[in-house]
Amino acid sequence: MYDINSFFERLDWFYENHRLDHAENFMREQLKTAGEEGDYGAQLSIMNELMGFLRTQGRHQENLAQIEEALTLAGRLGLEGTLPYATTLLNAATGCRAAGELLKACEYYEKAIGIYEKQLGPDDYRLASLYNNMSILKSDLKDGPGALECLKKALAIVERQPGSRVEEAVTYTNLGLLYMNLGETKQADEASGKALAIFEDGYTEDPHYASALAARGEIEVKRGNLDAAEEAMDKEFHGKYDIWGGDVDPRAVAIARDNARKAGVEDVVRFEVADMRNFRREDTYGQLVTNPPYGERLLEKRE
Repeated sequence: MYDINSFFERLDWFYENHRLDHAENFMREQLKTAGEEGDYGAQLSIMNELMGFLRTQGRHQENLAQIEEALTLAGRLGLEGTLPYATTLLNAATGCRAAGELLKACEYYEKAIGIYEKQLGPDDYRLASLYNNMSILKSDLKDGPGALECLKKALAIVERQPGSRVEEAVTYTNLGLLYMNLGETKQADEASGKALAIFEDGYTEDPHYASALAARGEIEVKRGNLDAAEEAMDKEFHGKYDIWGGDVDPRAVAIARDNARKAGVEDVVRFEVADMRNFRREDTYGQLVTNPPYGERLLEKRE
């Protein structure tokens, strides 16, 4: 039986040591080895990793072909309706969205949601995250009502989670912005007010509070209440921000810029097409470097 844990450990080493050229060769070699050993489940796991790699490299046409291959293999293994299949669908949707194939991404998200609803139950936090992603995609497709429905479903789940008040406030902020974009200012005002009420009940140090204030200011401007908008903006942090985001993929940078605009923080975050290997900063204090995960890892036994 193929040792998938050893594969992940070795792959992580390549990433941690910035050996991306070796990482791709390693994945392709191990994909062949797993097939020769007849471990097709391991093959599917490796394909999911390769999908994420190709996406981050901006090689979208190659990735679309890899997505089709992975879904075909999952179908041949009889995995439809299972959580591993849903994970593959999520990674496929993320890849399709990055490639600009929004309708195909929507199709995959909807299939994954159907599996999650059956396999995880209505209160699982992962389902709320999926609905949030689906809401963003629906907005990109100019489907405001569809985006609103998904965000309401996400909120209903988050509200039932213990210790998730900040996540609830963030979702209310997003809901307020969406209502505003739909021209429903009363609902936008109510959602924004609920977000601020949560943050101001002991969570004003959370960085998302600034986004909620910015959203509130934007809503007040649209309502013509300039004094209230100025009051909201005055509560924001006025220190020195230097928040930078970079990616080698221009599409990923464009998506990040759009998400920052939707969150109301486009004025405090800088984006550029750049390679992390060339990242340099001279500041002495207050530096945080992170590479957040965007895909889902499949069948990692240690998890």
